[in-house]
Amino acid sequence: MCHTVPRIGYKIPYNKSIQTSLNKMDTKKGLSIEVSNSQYDFLYEVLMEAYSNDVAEQKGWDVQTFDNLIDNVCNAKVTYLSNSVKGV
Repeated sequence: MCHTVPRIGYKIPYNKSIQTSLNKMDTKKGLSIEVSNSQYDFLYEVLMEAYSNDVAEQKGWDVQTFDNLIDNVCNAKVTYLSNSVKGV
């Protein structure tokens, strides 16, 4: 029997690094921004104003993508800011 093939009944140990690599293949790249609380308030207000005025339709933007942006901004989570954030 080849030494690389596990015996019947042999439990293969969980390899976290392989699982992490597999998970990374399923993820999509995106952007992450850091904003202060007041900057977030401004961003939120601007987006809500654009949403209520149907800016996405007027500009010919993909409406679903814009709606998803609104959802993502509304689902923001509090975090510690790095020293590179301006206006804090």
